[in-house]
Amino acid sequence: MKGSDECMYLCAAHKTALECSAHDYMIHNLDHSTATLQNVKNFSSRVSIPEVKNLDTIVRRLYRLFSHTYYHHREVFNEFEKQMFLCQRFTEFTLKYGLLPAKMCNIPRNGAGD
Repeated sequence: MKGSDECMYLCAAHKTALECSAHDYMIHNLDHSTATLQNVKNFSSRVSIPEVKNLDTIVRRLYRLFSHTYYHHREVFNEFEKQMFLCQRFTEFTLKYGLLPAKMCNIPRNGAGD
């Protein structure tokens, strides 16, 4: 999957990382993220949140989905972002809690409407 014209991401959902279509890359990463975050072994308590192994990797891979959509499907990205602000909220949350380094954020902070 291509993130931007300079970035190509390999899908780690396979035994050996492979180049997947953007659609497959997104499905694989959403499935993996959902399974990790809903796993009772990772979140055995509803009161406290333990440190989740590889959470930074999950966040980085999810951000790539926004990046691909922004750079390759700008009209769809802008329309969705104007209504939901999902990329903006995700980015602010991950930066606030140090889950994603600012240097990895390649979408302008005011993403929609560029």
